[in-house]
Amino acid sequence: MTAGKIALVVIIIGLIGRNHDLREAFANVGSLSLSTAAAVLTLFFTQQAIASLRLYFVTRMFGHHLEVGEALRVTLIGNFFGQTFVSFLGGDAARFWELRKRGMPLREAGSAVLLDRLIGLIGNHLLIVLL
Repeated sequence: MTAGKIALVVIIIGLIGRNHDLREAFANVGSLSLSTAAAVLTLFFTQQAIASLRLYFVTRMFGHHLEVGEALRVTLIGNFFGQTFVSFLGGDAARFWELRKRGMPLREAGSAVLLDRLIGLIGNHLLIVLL
């Protein structure tokens, strides 16, 4: 299973790399300072931690007790698929699939992903208005 997942990632990166100059991309990444890279990673994981806590509380609202670590895992999987496919739908579908694998009924998993997305959207708009 792990080999299949790694192969899928390699295939996706290969498909992306066909249309882009990966040497230039790696050169740009290589030109980042260590402090900038650390700041970017810190912000990314902080954002993912907040999103996973949101998912944690949303699933609790539906009576499903998803652990915080599992919520983070589901969030990161959804983020990966949201970045690699055409739109956010890939990420939502992956989160839905992961919640179903963890025992959430079909309707509740769909509702939880939709509510989580709605709360995130409202939070985004509030930040835009406030800032």
